Amino acid sequence: MDAPADRSEPSGYDILVVDDNAEMRAYIRHCLRDFEGGGHRIREAADGQEALDALAGHPCDLVITDVVMPRMDGLTLGRLVSEHYPGVPVLFITGEAPADARRRAARLATGTVLPKPFNGRKLCRALDHLLHPHS
Repeated sequence: MDAPADRSEPSGYDILVVDDNAEMRAYIRHCLRDFEGGGHRIREAADGQEALDALAGHPCDLVITDVVMPRMDGLTLGRLVSEHYPGVPVLFITGEAPADARRRAARLATGTVLPKPFNGRKLCRALDHLLHPHS
């Protein structure tokens, strides 16, 4: 499949936000407004299957996904992203059983978990750690 999006242009990251709750997607979009200077292309999907469809036509730099969703959950999406788009990091957001989600997400080399509730600062810190693990 395709490689991560080309980062040669000066704009921000191409980020796919996946959550079945439209208000949560809007909140994450708001939090990302100033992350690393802003200018990000933010796409949205309501579940894992919709996200895979969006990625098939245009890979991204980063996936932020809820864990619990209909049709395809976030952990399944994360596994498929890891298999088909190596190097694309995944941030898993969960309000349910964070220890279980962390354990399952830890099996994916490019994923990390952010428990709910969270604020913009915690989201940006998790993304910074995910995108720049050795800084």
